[in-house]
Amino acid sequence: MTTRKYELRQRAADMDATRDRITQAAIDLHGTIGPVRTTISAIAQRAGVQRITVTRHFPDDADLFAACSGRYWADHPLPDPAGWAVPGPDATRGAFEETYRFYASVEPMLTNVLRDATVSPLIEGSLDPYRAFLDAASDVLLETVRSPALPDARRSALRWALSFETWFRLHRLENLSDDDAAALALELLVPA
Repeated sequence: MTTRKYELRQRAADMDATRDRITQAAIDLHGTIGPVRTTISAIAQRAGVQRITVTRHFPDDADLFAACSGRYWADHPLPDPAGWAVPGPDATRGAFEETYRFYASVEPMLTNVLRDATVSPLIEGSLDPYRAFLDAASDVLLETVRSPALPDARRSALRWALSFETWFRLHRLENLSDDDAAALALELLVPA
């Protein structure tokens, strides 16, 4: 009887390892070519399994996207805005710098997922943690950023300044460093 329990445990461990390989293969492909262009065959090849093995572990796209999204955000946690509730431009600038450094570390994935989310509701849902971060971060900074120029639109302006799309524009298209992009975002929000 001991041998049987061991075999079952080993089989379960092997299945978990296979599921993890498949999930990581899908994440790697999502980060390089994007979720929409990722095929089950490509995932199987990258994971070193048969196509049928992928579909056994993930019977539909929703299961696969949920596993990928959960793992990705766990491995790449968004900044925690709780520590940003300190009034003053230095703390606010630090919040932008931390956010922009994070974006630099996840740029390929967010670029692909944001692009593909426009055509797939399943992919759209994987952005929920990102959107929750924007909400929480803008709420925290709303209490620290006082701008006479933005009395009614401060929350929207903060969400814009904290967004990946803004960072991408300032960093990649305008060639600003993360620190310079953060300084510019703060200057636009709180003019001197």
